[in-house]
Amino acid sequence: MSLWDRLKRIFKKRKPNIIVPEMQKAEELEENKPVIVRKQIYVSCPEMTKEEYKKKMEENENWMPGWEAIDEELTQLYEEQKPERLDMTWLSKVSRGSTKQLDGYSFYTSVNGYKHLISYGMSELYAKEEAYGQEKSKWGYEMTMKLAQDQDAMWATNLMANLARYTFANEEALKVGMLISGDGTPLKPHTNSKITALLVVEDEELPPLNTLNGLVIFLQLVGITENESEWLKQNSDKTELFIEQMKVDNPMLVTDLNREQDCSIMKQNNLEEKSASCEMAWADEKLNQ
Repeated sequence: MSLWDRLKRIFKKRKPNIIVPEMQKAEELEENKPVIVRKQIYVSCPEMTKEEYKKKMEENENWMPGWEAIDEELTQLYEEQKPERLDMTWLSKVSRGSTKQLDGYSFYTSVNGYKHLISYGMSELYAKEEAYGQEKSKWGYEMTMKLAQDQDAMWATNLMANLARYTFANEEALKVGMLISGDGTPLKPHTNSKITALLVVEDEELPPLNTLNGLVIFLQLVGITENESEWLKQNSDKTELFIEQMKVDNPMLVTDLNREQDCSIMKQNNLEEKSASCEMAWADEKLNQ
């Protein structure tokens, strides 16, 4: 049974009770001139001894070194832009079914016309003496998604929340290249979208981040169709090729719920198989003559 199937059995679908304000629209771009933002970001880890860390933690109970480090990296990418924030209070976590929840989400608007969603809570956000200087920060990653700007994004926070709860409950972390296959139903409930599964890749806009609590990487969730999911199950050794082919038409791997066409690598693979089959048939015919 796939991770996605197990997740769906464990957690019931819940309606969101919090509304995120409407996202700020990206600046209009000249036609056929996309701006690909891949900045060389370097956020240095503060030099602080464990004693200094402990002292600051005792002096400021609201200090969040992990959260601050993530915000600083996002500021490097998006400069003066103020994100839309969804911070989860204890009560809002309970209303979603469990206190074991992500602590928040940020939505940024890319100049390329998509919403960039980032989670807070898979890494260690808060000051804890036992967290100082760890090799990785809690689970060692945060989740991201790039969503078509003209579409609702709240469903994606619910999706991330479910994946987080599954990891907390089952200790099964996400990894680059992981396929989270669905049951054939759309990722966003009550729609006719063909996007039914997820592929996990590294978010190329957000490089690995060293924090006082350990290393954090940013794992991007990419929505794919059921056909693509089935193809990847049968061709797991071609996952990297599949990702590179997707980038030809979709460089930033934006999840678009309206996408209907499957990745072109599947057609190429079918043509290669047919060609190989024809060659074998031709060779057999020659041998039988």
